[in-house]
Amino acid sequence: MIATPQDTELCRIAASHDTDKGQQYTRAYYDLLKDVRDEPLRLLEIGLYNGGSMRMFREFLPNATLHGIDIDPRCLAYQDEIPNSQVRLLDQANPTALLAFIDELGGAYDLILDDGGHTMEQQLVSFNTLWPQVTPGGVYVIEDIGTSYFVEYGGRSLGAPGTSMDLCKNLTDAVNLGPDVAQGYVSTPGTVVPAVSPDELVGMREDVASVHFHPHTVLIVKSSI
Repeated sequence: MIATPQDTELCRIAASHDTDKGQQYTRAYYDLLKDVRDEPLRLLEIGLYNGGSMRMFREFLPNATLHGIDIDPRCLAYQDEIPNSQVRLLDQANPTALLAFIDELGGAYDLILDDGGHTMEQQLVSFNTLWPQVTPGGVYVIEDIGTSYFVEYGGRSLGAPGTSMDLCKNLTDAVNLGPDVAQGYVSTPGTVVPAVSPDELVGMREDVASVHFHPHTVLIVKSSI
């Protein structure tokens, strides 16, 4: 159950650090993290803006290692201001740069949060490159996924392929197909739904445990098996 505003400590912490994340975000993150907040988590945030959310996570997750990615040189200062944090300047739409980042600082993130440029290219490249770096049971978050509906961000009409929302909708199919995705799903004779073709299986993932839609945000949970 999503926490209510009055019992969401993270909402109050966010307000004290001037983050641009509204309560629709912090309530979801509180519910996700409240039971593991003292553990040595590894968190990667894409898009740091004024550093408010990184400071918010630092206060709420005292034992976490915080990593951040941005293209604004001002953000480099945050790693000196915020304990146990590392910030690197790179373009999230550049898979080579993302992999170099992983090679330098290591992967195995419990939480990856994409609050970057919000274009389809940026969101899709980042997810496809970084999803393998999410730990079993970990979570990948795409914020502001509503840009899938805006042309200026590369969005398309409802139901059209090639958007971040389309990706997440497809992942719900992957959740329900489960291990059959890896083996190549074939419907049994007599069922209503026809067999899925190999082309339709491309891009589907067998390691997605669940997909949670919130206003403006999608949380994708990795299978722990």
